[in-house]
Amino acid sequence: MRMLCKAALLASLGAVPVLAQAQLSACRVPDISVEKVGRRVDGDITRVTGQLVNKCPQAVGVRIKVALNDATDSALMVQDTWPAGMKNIPAKGTFAFESVMRNAPPAVVKVDVKVLEVKFWPVR
Repeated sequence: MRMLCKAALLASLGAVPVLAQAQLSACRVPDISVEKVGRRVDGDITRVTGQLVNKCPQAVGVRIKVALNDATDSALMVQDTWPAGMKNIPAKGTFAFESVMRNAPPAVVKVDVKVLEVKFWPVR
């Protein structure tokens, strides 16, 4: 009974369950891949789209860096974002993302998307 009360208190405080913490420790940046990256320019708006693939046994949030590069692979514009917001991407699931950038330089020839961080967002 005492253990149930403690678990209920931790859950009410938004604490990550012990099982989720153990699974998350096994989830790392290399467990998330970026696929189907594309770029579309509409006037002064550049839209970068793609798909994040979560190969972890745990649902996780993912932070990415989107870079618009020139012909020498130098970053002209960079955006750091959590494309799913404060939501987890399901375990063994996918998430289609879109990153919108304004006034990208005309010298952009390549898009680079990298996973920077994984984090478990408690369910509220």
